[in-house]
Amino acid sequence: QLSGSASQHKSRAAYNRPADIQRILAELEEEDPDDGLAIADHFLHDFLDDANDIDYEHEVILADDHDSESEEEMDYPDECETMHVEETAQTLGDDFRFYVGKDGETIWANDVVAKDKTNKGNPGELLPGPKDEAKRCKTEVDCFSQIITPGMIDNIVHYTNIYIQINRTLHPDGRERDWKLTNREEISAYLGALFLISIKV
Repeated sequence: QLSGSASQHKSRAAYNRPADIQRILAELEEEDPDDGLAIADHFLHDFLDDANDIDYEHEVILADDHDSESEEEMDYPDECETMHVEETAQTLGDDFRFYVGKDGETIWANDVVAKDKTNKGNPGELLPGPKDEAKRCKTEVDCFSQIITPGMIDNIVHYTNIYIQINRTLHPDGRERDWKLTNREEISAYLGALFLISIKV
């Protein structure tokens, strides 16, 4: 038998939400801590009796779970499992809704859990062809300069001449034309010839 305070809180509106149930239980435990388990059992059975009452209607908000772009769909219980689930929707917070099973413990989610997905870009914005400075290239030399820049060629010339000077010192008896210093035009022509004959450097 419940105390007088429990009878005062027996109205359905007082424990429609889990937060209200916790508040009522806390108040009752302060009055008589020994009755805490009995009170909890009473509220659970009373809640399930309301759910079985055909004249008692819960306010249920149906949500559209269809997502044409989702990669995976949530597995819902089959028809046999659904028979053991109370047709009573509960709410925790503003975004999560669930069904409570007859055992008072099993919970089925009513809404599909949202998954983070990378935003898809607009394919129309990715135009083919050259970009930035390459758009202004008019000749083969201009296009070649986008791959091999003048600065790169100057570095090749500089270090090649260092190599040539070292070999001149190591081979003083060699012919001068064998160790002649190079320049930008000569290296550019050499690299261009390699591209024309499709040699992979």
